[in-house]
Amino acid sequence: MKIKRVIIIHGWADKPHRGWFGWLAKELTASGVEVIAPAMPNPKLPSLKDWEQTAAKAIGKLDQHTALVGHSLGTFTLLRVLEQYKGTERATKLILVAGFLTNGGRSLSRYFSPKPDLALVKEHVDNVYHIYSDNDLMVRPFRSKQLAHQLGGQTFEIKNQGHFIAREGTDFPLVLDIIQNY
Repeated sequence: MKIKRVIIIHGWADKPHRGWFGWLAKELTASGVEVIAPAMPNPKLPSLKDWEQTAAKAIGKLDQHTALVGHSLGTFTLLRVLEQYKGTERATKLILVAGFLTNGGRSLSRYFSPKPDLALVKEHVDNVYHIYSDNDLMVRPFRSKQLAHQLGGQTFEIKNQGHFIAREGTDFPLVLDIIQNY
């Protein structure tokens, strides 16, 4: 299935075209794929409602040619949007980088309530891919593994990549490969 549209949702305190997000957008655009990467509102003090509305607007209608990519807090946002999605359409791919369902601290605890209903999420996506690092200090690997176990999908554990913070990484070939070839 050829991907024609990719929506990228960045994480906490990040920007949509920084580091590997920008690289991914450039690579996909060069191959004729439409890329939508909104700047999430107030990224250092996010509001779940605002992030959900921004992501939902960026996603619009799902179809078999759409892939969704989220990083960290962007993964939780995508799960919430998919859970609440109205209609029977499905995205073909959901790629969760440093994904999680429960946070490790109290600073953003109100953001994570309620947890998304993963059965409803599954109704709107065909294939799920989880990417996490064995040494992520922000989203501990066991949190990503918990999500992968509960949601299902294919997992990729990467060695020594930390939290995949966009400003620290300039490219991310695995994400591009999943979009183009899986």
